[in-house]
Amino acid sequence: MGLGHSARTAGGQPPAAPRGAAARQRIEIGSEWVTIRRDICGIEARVNVPTHSYRGVTLRKAGGLYELALSHMDASLEVVITRTGDDSDLIALWRDYARMLDLPLLAEDGRGRLLPMEAWPSEHPFARRRGSPLKNRRTRFQANRAMGASPAG
Repeated sequence: MGLGHSARTAGGQPPAAPRGAAARQRIEIGSEWVTIRRDICGIEARVNVPTHSYRGVTLRKAGGLYELALSHMDASLEVVITRTGDDSDLIALWRDYARMLDLPLLAEDGRGRLLPMEAWPSEHPFARRRGSPLKNRRTRFQANRAMGASPAG
């Protein structure tokens, strides 16, 4: 499951096609882009989607299977990473994909709503310097700079 390589399921199979997608599809997941290649009427179509446009890495239970997917506002761009009945390594895989792609962890409830599983850094922004007690301090460069000799008068 290295970045920049084709995504594979736990059994070594390529990810399943998302709902309503063409029958033949290949997906490559990179750190900045997700490339979806589909054969449409014998012609290969390629769609590059930036990873930051995905809402998150979603864990859902579909029937008796667990499904791990990259959720997108456009359902045709949703990418199913793996579909398995064995949940032993699924949580670790879910967290790994979220960390590598810098996306939030999401879980789908019984009604189809996506729920965040952890606080996301963008939800708690850092304090800016204007209101900070560090505002009037010298920068690291200024603090380490040696003072020059004053001109002789």
